[in-house]
Amino acid sequence: MLTKREYQEALWVQDACNLSGVVHSFSTIMSKIKGSTEERNKHPIAVLFSSKIASLTGSDNGLEFSKAYDRVKAELQKCLEEELNVYQQELNTEKEVDK
Repeated sequence: MLTKREYQEALWVQDACNLSGVVHSFSTIMSKIKGSTEERNKHPIAVLFSSKIASLTGSDNGLEFSKAYDRVKAELQKCLEEELNVYQQELNTEKEVDK
């Protein structure tokens, strides 16, 4: 059940500058909001927190979101390529041992 504290926190968070703290508070409060997924997603407290998170990360700007999305995809690709290289090296080592 939501209390005045959760509503007050949604207002206080608008002055926050620590993304980690905002996200932790958001998570705690979201677990207290009841209703369907859509109702929870559109709850006024969720809207205020998500707006602050977007502001702190710069993702309220479509261009910044697009750049971040592309960067994450590129970093994931690098990680996958590194894993593949390690796996191939392990296979080559096993083949050498088997000889």
